[in-house]
Amino acid sequence: TGWKPPGAKGPSVKTNGRSYSTVNHSIDAIRQLLNIAVDHGQLAANPLQRRGLKARLNPRKPSLPEAAKLAEIFSEIERGGGGSSRDAADFCRFLAYTGCRLSEAQGVTWADVDFKRGVLHVRGTKTEAANREVPLIPAARALVEKLYKGCQKAATVAVDGVPYVDPKSKVLAVGEAGKSLARACQKLGVGLLTHHDLRDAFATAAIEAGVDIPTVAAWLGHADGGALLMRVYAHHRRAHSVSQAAKVVF
Repeated sequence: TGWKPPGAKGPSVKTNGRSYSTVNHSIDAIRQLLNIAVDHGQLAANPLQRRGLKARLNPRKPSLPEAAKLAEIFSEIERGGGGSSRDAADFCRFLAYTGCRLSEAQGVTWADVDFKRGVLHVRGTKTEAANREVPLIPAARALVEKLYKGCQKAATVAVDGVPYVDPKSKVLAVGEAGKSLARACQKLGVGLLTHHDLRDAFATAAIEAGVDIPTVAAWLGHADGGALLMRVYAHHRRAHSVSQAAKVVF
C-alpha cells in the first residue's frame, strides 16, 4: 500500500500489505471463496485446497530494555518540557502498564476504569475477544489515580462538594506519542521502540513474573488462548521452567 507509519523513514514489509499474516489471511479468504464456487458447481475442485501455500510465520521475539531503562525512557519523554511532554510520557506508561493496543488506549474513558474492583474495561478494536477486563497492576493503578486527581483539580463543577469528572471524558490527554518515544530512545542510546513494543513490555513483565500464558493472553485480548504468546515468548517460559525445577525435591 505504500503507507508509512508516523516517524518511520519509509514503508516496511509490515505495513505495505506484504506481511506474512496479511498474505496468509488473503489466501484463506480466496480459498473460502473458491469453496463457495465448488459448492455451487462453478468449479470441479478448489485449486487452493492443497497445503504448503502459506508463508511461514515467524513472530518477532521482542527485544526490550529492562524495566529500569523503560522508566528512564518515560522520564526522558517527560523532560521534553511542557504539559504535552508529561501527557506523552503518561500515554507511554499507560500502554506499558495495561497492555492496551494503541487504538484501545485512545478510546479509554473514565467510565472504563473501575477503581473499586481494580480493573480496566478495554473496548477491543481488533476482534470480539479483544473486549476484556484487565486488572490494574500497582503501577497502572497509581498512574490512573494520578490522572484522575489531575482531572478533579481541573474540574469546574462539583457534586456534593466533590469535583465532577465526566465519565465519558478520555483518560489520556493525547492519542499517540511516537515521536516523543523515538526522541527519548535516541537520546538514551536505546533501540527504537514503538507503541506496540510497550504492549510487548507488559506481556514480558507479566510472563517473567510467573503469570500463566492463557491469563496473559486474556489480558491482551488474544482469541487463540495463548498460542501466539507461546511462540513469541517461549524463551521466557523456558527460563521460568528452569527456575521452577529447583523447587522440586525428592
